Amino acid sequence: MKKLLYIFFTSLLLLGQGLGMRSLAQNKKIDSLLTLLKTDATDTNKVKHLNNVSFEYRKVGEPDKSLAYCKQALELAQKIDFKKGIANSYQLIGAVFKMKDNYPEALKNYFAALKIFEEINDKQDIAYVHNKIGTVYQAQSNYSGALKKYEASLKIFEEIKDKEGIAQSYNGIGNIYAQQGNYAEAIKNFFATLKIWEELNDKWFIAGSYNNIGATYYYQGNLEEALKNYSAALKIEEEIKDKQGIADSYNNIGLIYNDKGNYTEALKMQLASLKMIEEIGDENGIAIAYTNIGIIYHKQGNYAEALKMQLASLKMQEEIGDKDGIISCFINLGKVYTSINRTKEAEVYLNKGLILSKEIGTKDRIKETYAALAILDSTTGNYKAAFADHKMEIAYRDSLNNEETNKKTIQSAMQYEFDKKEIATKAEQDKLDAINAEEKQKQRIFSALVSFVLLLVAVFSFFLYRRFKITQKQKHIIELQKDEVSRQKGIVEEKQGQILDSINYAKHIQQSILADEDEIKTYLKDFFVLYLPKDIVSGDFYWFTRKGTDLFFASVDCTGHGVPGAFLSMVGSTLLNEIVNLKNITDPYAIIEALGEGVTDTLANKKDKSDAFADGMDISICKINTETRKLYFASANHAAYVVDETGLKQLDPQVKSVHGVFALSSKKGVSTTEVLLTSGTMIYMSTDGYADQVGEESKKKLMAPRFKEVLSQAYKLPIEEQKALLEKTIVEWKGSRKQNDDILVMGLRIS
Repeated sequence: MKKLLYIFFTSLLLLGQGLGMRSLAQNKKIDSLLTLLKTDATDTNKVKHLNNVSFEYRKVGEPDKSLAYCKQALELAQKIDFKKGIANSYQLIGAVFKMKDNYPEALKNYFAALKIFEEINDKQDIAYVHNKIGTVYQAQSNYSGALKKYEASLKIFEEIKDKEGIAQSYNGIGNIYAQQGNYAEAIKNFFATLKIWEELNDKWFIAGSYNNIGATYYYQGNLEEALKNYSAALKIEEEIKDKQGIADSYNNIGLIYNDKGNYTEALKMQLASLKMIEEIGDENGIAIAYTNIGIIYHKQGNYAEALKMQLASLKMQEEIGDKDGIISCFINLGKVYTSINRTKEAEVYLNKGLILSKEIGTKDRIKETYAALAILDSTTGNYKAAFADHKMEIAYRDSLNNEETNKKTIQSAMQYEFDKKEIATKAEQDKLDAINAEEKQKQRIFSALVSFVLLLVAVFSFFLYRRFKITQKQKHIIELQKDEVSRQKGIVEEKQGQILDSINYAKHIQQSILADEDEIKTYLKDFFVLYLPKDIVSGDFYWFTRKGTDLFFASVDCTGHGVPGAFLSMVGSTLLNEIVNLKNITDPYAIIEALGEGVTDTLANKKDKSDAFADGMDISICKINTETRKLYFASANHAAYVVDETGLKQLDPQVKSVHGVFALSSKKGVSTTEVLLTSGTMIYMSTDGYADQVGEESKKKLMAPRFKEVLSQAYKLPIEEQKALLEKTIVEWKGSRKQNDDILVMGLRIS
C-alpha cells in the first residue's frame, strides 16, 4: 500500500504568507496597526486597518481574534457602503472559518465576497476567491468542484497576465488530478508550475513544486525520479532554512527507503521528520508521520507498535477531518490485523477504507484496498474472493499506470527539460553573440584609434617647431589672461555677495508682510502654520485680517518661486489688504473677483493693455464668523478641508485658473460656499506644494489622497503636535531629495 505524503496535495495558495514570517515581526505589525486604529476616522482607512489586523492575527494562529476584527471591519464597511472593504471582510471571515475546518461557513463567506468582486469587476480578487473556494472543495474531497474553480481562476489569471496566480492555479489543478489518480495530467501541471516559479526565482515555491513532482513519480512507482526530485527540494529547503519543508522532505525520502526495504534508514528519516513537525505544532503532519512510522514497524514485524501508531494517527485524522488520511489508516490497520490473524477487525477496517475511497473517487486508494483484501481473503482460505479482489486491483492499477499515462508523464518531463535547456542554450548563445559583437567593436575602435594617433603624430610634428617659436608670446598672453580671470573672479564674488545680501533682505521684507501668528492666536487660540520656502524667499504666502466678528484667512501660491514668486506675493498681499480693509469687500468669492482684476491691472503692460502677464496666483480664502461659527469659503484652484467627528470633507474651488490667471465663471449660481461649523472642527488650507513633493524612494509625488489621510490622522491631536506630524511626514517622505516647491499648510480649530 502506498503511504500518505505530507507535502503531496498541499495547495500552495498562500497569497504572501511565506514560511519565513516570524511571530515577533508580526506582533510588532499588529501593535502598529492597533495604534493607527486609535486615531482613525470612521472611514475606508479604518476598514482597511481592521482587516489588516485580522489578517495578521490569523497568520500568528489566533483565529478568534482574527474573526472579531474582520467582523468589525465588515460592519463598518457595510455602514459606509465601502464595497471593496465588504468583499475583503467576507474573504477574511471565510479564511478564518476554513482555518477552523468549518467548511460550510467558509464557503458561505467566500461566495459572498465573490459576488461583490464580480459586481465591481475586480478580476484579480475574483480569481483569488475562485482559488480559495477550490481549496475548501478540495478539503471536502469535492474534486470535480475544486477542479472547476481552479480552472476558472487560471483563465482569469492568464487574461490579466498574473504569473503568480497562474502558477498557483496550475498547482491546484495538479493536486486534483493527482488525488484522482490522473498522474499524467498532474505532472504536466506541476511542471508548468515549476517553470513559472523558476522564472520568478521563488525558492520556497520551487521546492514545493519539486516535492509535488516527486510525489507523482512515487505514486507511479518510479522511485529513482521521486528520490531525485525530493532531494532537489530538500537542498533548497535547507538553503532557505524552511523547517516545515525539511520535515516534509525527510518524510518523503523515508518513504523511498521504506519501499527499497531499508527500514532502518526509513525509520531514522521518519523520526527526524516527526521531531521537526512536533516543534512546529502541525497536527496534520504529526498524524501523517504516525501513519508512516506505523507502516515501517509493521514491515519490521513490530505489530504492537504498528497498531499503536496507526490508531493514534486515525484518531487525529478523524478530528482533522482528512478523508484521505482516514482511508490510509483504515488500510494500514487492516494490513496489521491481517498479519496478526485478527481477520474480523481487518475486514471491518478494509471495507471501511474501500467504501470511503469509492466515495471520494481516489483510484490509488481503491487499488491499495483491493490488494489488502486479496491478502486477507487468501489468509482466510477464501481464494475465490481473493482472485476477484486481485482482478480489481489489477484493473485499477492498469488504469493508473497504463502505457499511455506513463508516456504522457515522460513527455511532460522531457518537455520541461527541453524548454529549460532551450532557454539556457539561448541565453548562452546571446552571451556569446554579445561577446563577439563587443570584440568586433573593440577591434574597430582600436584600428580607428591607431589611425587617429598616427595622424596626430604627423600634425604634431608639423606644428612642433612653429609652436616652439610662439611659446614665449603665449606665456605672456596667458599671464595677462590669468590676471584678468582673477580680477573677474573677484568682481563675480563681490556681485554674488551683494545679490545674496539683497535676497536675504528681501526675505526680511517678505516676512514682515506675513500675518503675525501671535496676533492670530489672540482671536483664535488653536492655530498653526507650516511654512517651508523652497528658496530663501517664497512664492507662497499666508494672509490674515479681522473685521468685527469676521476672521479672514488666505493661503496663496504665486506663479513660480524664489525672487519672482516673492515679488508677486507682495503684490498679492497689498491687493488683499486694499480689497478687504479699504474697499470693504468681504465676500470671499467677490474678493477673488476683485483680486483677479487687481492682478491683471498691476501686471499688464501700461503701454499696451493687450500685453498682459501670464503670471498670477492660486488662492483659497476662508471667512469665519466667530459668533455664528459659520465658514464662508471661495477658492481658485485650491481645495480646503473640514475635518470633524464625521470624517474629512473637501471644499472644492469655484474658480479655475491657467498659470495663476483667474478664469472667473459667468454662470449663474456660482458663489461662496457656506459651512456651519461645530466645536472642535479643524479647517485646513494649503497650497499644492505639500502634495507635490517627490519622495526619495518612490520617485513619485505624495499626492492629495495621502495628504488627506495625514490630515485625518492629525486632526484630534493638539495643534502643535498636528504641525509636528505634518512636518515629520513630509521630511520623511522627501528624504534627502531636494525640495521641489514652496510648502504652506495652515490649520485652525473652532472652539
